[in-house]
Amino acid sequence: RIVDARQVCMYLLRKFTNMSYRDIGLLFGRDHSTAIHACKSVEGNAYYGDYKYKVEKIEKRLNALYDTVQRNNKRQYSI
Repeated sequence: RIVDARQVCMYLLRKFTNMSYRDIGLLFGRDHSTAIHACKSVEGNAYYGDYKYKVEKIEKRLNALYDTVQRNNKRQYSI
């Protein structure tokens, strides 16, 4: 469902950025209460095995991507 994908995106934006609920909502054409609901829904669904596994897999990939970018930036700017 599209709503599930949007909720996971909102949850991940909140978890991995400093964005406010208001800004996350605006990014998706929604308001802050939708972003709050999305984050709570994802956290609430975290108890369901397959759902939890999929969200954790995305989180691990984002962390790996972030680590790669950080390493490349250090190499690029090291003296």
